[in-house]
Amino acid sequence: MSEIWRLLDTGLQSPIRNIALSRALLEARHADEIPSTLRFGRSTGCVLVGYSEHVEQVVDVEACREHGIPIYDRLTNGSTGYIDERHLLCELYLHRRDVDISDVRTATKRICHAAATAISALGVNAHQRAGTEIEVDGRVIGSVACALDGRAIVLQTALIMHSGTRGSDVLTMGGGTLGKAAAHAAHARTRSLQDVLGSPTDAPKVKHNLAEAFESEFDVEFRDGDLTLSEQERSKTTLRLLESGGLSPRFADSRSDLRVLEATHECRGAVLRALLLYDVVTQAVRQAWFSDEPAGYSQLTMVDLEAWLRDTPLSELGSRIQRFFTSRTVDTRMPSASDFLTVMRRAIEQPFLARNS
Repeated sequence: MSEIWRLLDTGLQSPIRNIALSRALLEARHADEIPSTLRFGRSTGCVLVGYSEHVEQVVDVEACREHGIPIYDRLTNGSTGYIDERHLLCELYLHRRDVDISDVRTATKRICHAAATAISALGVNAHQRAGTEIEVDGRVIGSVACALDGRAIVLQTALIMHSGTRGSDVLTMGGGTLGKAAAHAAHARTRSLQDVLGSPTDAPKVKHNLAEAFESEFDVEFRDGDLTLSEQERSKTTLRLLESGGLSPRFADSRSDLRVLEATHECRGAVLRALLLYDVVTQAVRQAWFSDEPAGYSQLTMVDLEAWLRDTPLSELGSRIQRFFTSRTVDTRMPSASDFLTVMRRAIEQPFLARNS
């Protein structure tokens, strides 16, 4: 007989209440006060800032202030992002007994694959990519992140259900004009589930498919439940801390120093352009975006390369690009591995502009 796990649907909440609920469930699972739990939820608009990032480098604070969009720290790992009512949040709270979390990357990949399977059941060809993205035709429609608390883990899936999110309006990368260009490049590589289906999304059906996919992945059965008194008390305590400005002391200690760099390289009768988000402190490419005009081939492989190169140390750049090209069949009309390495090194080795301002 399958193990019984709990299913919660907490509906639309303010960002601060959602964060408090997430912390409460994670702490309660660590204390073994609750069973493993799948929670569906939604949030009003907010920006969630990645752990190692400076707010002023990744968020257009003035735009957030103008539109009344609050800014909070992420509970899970991952980069800074914007969420609102158009997103469906799906959080799975597990204990070490439930899954091997010594390798968090593998656990995240399992959830990502299961979520992609659930989306594919709606009639689209969804895949997990890079272990943290759910993509359809090269465009990201959702992402997966995680957080650990002792013996507990939360695996969070955020799906873009409806078009019209304003992430590109309130996010920036590295500051300045190039930072805005990078934010728009990232936004251009996302789509909503509504976009890929060509019709309004059936939220209850999506939730049903996700629950079934996770049941199959972990060989369990979900049953509807309610928040326990312990979770409610934990949530209230965390909410009071958040409202008083607690739980977010880290920005002064952030080690990241992000620069947006750009370069071009002529190859095969076209101009290959690279836009890089580069971390000067860790000497790593946090994200890369490429364009190649005129291009007479599918851009899907280039988008896959962008995902493949995320968070690549400079010392591993050449070998990682080479592994990408040798691990799959690549259109011969594409720029070569050498071309991509050349344009990225050209961007990184150019004299830095002062914080791209």
